[in-house]
Amino acid sequence: MNALSNIDDLIDQPPRVAAWRRVLDRALDGIAPVIDASRPFVAGIENLPRDGRFLLVGNHTQTGMAEAWLTSLVVRRAIGTRVRPLAVRDVARMPGPVADLAAAYGAVVGSPENARELMAHNETVLVFPGGGREIGKFKGE
Repeated sequence: MNALSNIDDLIDQPPRVAAWRRVLDRALDGIAPVIDASRPFVAGIENLPRDGRFLLVGNHTQTGMAEAWLTSLVVRRAIGTRVRPLAVRDVARMPGPVADLAAAYGAVVGSPENARELMAHNETVLVFPGGGREIGKFKGE
């Protein structure tokens, strides 16, 4: 999940990341009824273009990163496109399988260059402009 030098760095993922992606996709599809019970909501999902080239803008809540995972899953299930959440650089530096798991889910280090490259290749990008700073806010802030 490093910064992109080109789009091939995302498409040609190492075998361990591709394996994580297959496991993750099966697991998420398997727990879909549980996720549906939590009633995640993405406003305007019916207006999203089917070609996948759009920018989703989210707002973190005190649940931390759950919004990125749930928004990505809801959009993928609704229109069949994989969402690329922009992540803080610290996620890519985490030890063990955490960075591989984030990459398998489609996460990319958040930078203007990476967002531009993804959009140029018709990828769906999810960004939280407030980043991690907005997680600690209270309702109504």
